[in-house]
Amino acid sequence: EVFHSMHHIFLTNSGVYVHVFDVRALDSVEEREMALSNFDFWMRSIKLHSPNSPVVLVGTFSGDSNYKKKRDAQERVNNLIKELLETMGMDQVVNNRERKLTYFPIDNKEQIGIKSLQTAIEKEAIRDLSNLGVSIRWMVFLDNILRYKKSSKYLHMTLVRKCAEEAGIQSLNEIDVALKLFHERGMLTHLTTTENLRNIIVIQPQWLMDGLGQVIRDQNHHSFDMEKVVSVGLEKDAQRMFSKGIASRDLLEFVWQYNEIPFFVDLMKSTMLLSEWSFNGEQNFLIPSLLQTCYEGSVSGIKCNFDFSGTFLPNGLFARLICLCVENSSLHIQKGGMLPMPRLYKNYAVLDFEQGLRLRLLEEKSAHKISLILDSDKNASKALYILVSMLRKVNEDAMGTGLTWATYVQDPQNSKMIPLEEARMKMLKPWFHVKDLLGSAEKTKYLDLASFLESFSVIDLKP
Repeated sequence: EVFHSMHHIFLTNSGVYVHVFDVRALDSVEEREMALSNFDFWMRSIKLHSPNSPVVLVGTFSGDSNYKKKRDAQERVNNLIKELLETMGMDQVVNNRERKLTYFPIDNKEQIGIKSLQTAIEKEAIRDLSNLGVSIRWMVFLDNILRYKKSSKYLHMTLVRKCAEEAGIQSLNEIDVALKLFHERGMLTHLTTTENLRNIIVIQPQWLMDGLGQVIRDQNHHSFDMEKVVSVGLEKDAQRMFSKGIASRDLLEFVWQYNEIPFFVDLMKSTMLLSEWSFNGEQNFLIPSLLQTCYEGSVSGIKCNFDFSGTFLPNGLFARLICLCVENSSLHIQKGGMLPMPRLYKNYAVLDFEQGLRLRLLEEKSAHKISLILDSDKNASKALYILVSMLRKVNEDAMGTGLTWATYVQDPQNSKMIPLEEARMKMLKPWFHVKDLLGSAEKTKYLDLASFLESFSVIDLKP
């Protein structure tokens, strides 16, 4: 699950997705729950980030010797899949018309079903490309870039522009448009939200995965070479990163082998996987997805609930909210403000967004809900504005705009939770003192991250 927070970087609304699963696990009473959970996660992720892309489901080990009644097993697995797909309202799956199944059963050992799977994937790929018109110059441009694939993991923009010139492309705008298309088609990776990101074109995606995986990792399964870490004096830094989610600049430079550090920092910041950590005079970084301790105490106060039960609550969403809040608090401190250090858990956070505005956030995964809890109603309207804006920002920048949720606020008179729109119509205090709350929040989601956070400093929603 540690790695779930970064997979979306490689999901685009183009191409064909192949989801491979072990049919033995789905058909096993002991393993079914975990197998269904994994299946559900990946299918919902594809639906969220790539709602128009076809998905081919592949069930491996379908020729296992334990399957004497293979057809009965296939029907059981097929019924499980159909029920799950109907629950999530997913209609992107390519049916196996030959077997009258929603998936393609294969077995590598016995060479079962491979030809029909290959045919189905090729058919969808051809259909996906049939309406794509690309000039010869762009094809030559792409070939010029990819010829470096054997010797380089990434290229700088200066070299890519030379590749374009060799293909007869002079316009910088045309280069940008072509790179955007190549990125969307998965031919390379080019992110553009900062200058450091814009300057690097990744032609071997594994380089990105390896770099991110040096930081976002499960210590129990992918620990550092501690002898090397100790030899450079970073043992305490590594221990703190895995226990508190706080990484020093020295440690990041070491694990990234002093290679393109600004690029990786901007990549993790832009995808809300990392934020500045400027508390108590420190200049470190927070990586919320590494937080492991869960909060199990009670939480009381005036509440606002963001309910995702109508769809699902994605892994990494809560961590990104923490990331945005901590980044904002660190910027506040860097400007001379004084704020206490946040208390952070995997599922709970207590932090001061600014002086006089303390936010408490609680994630309840089983209920598909995130709650905002306030000690008093003094700044409830601004707190609500901030969380609505942040959720929209995460949805726009990291979730492909496909995330939906319902918002409920607590009526202080009777403690009932009522829908946000109803509260807005009633101008229910303390949540509403201005009428354009939702409209103002909507305007912020298209801003870059720095401008987005800066926008909160000029908002005054007090009575």
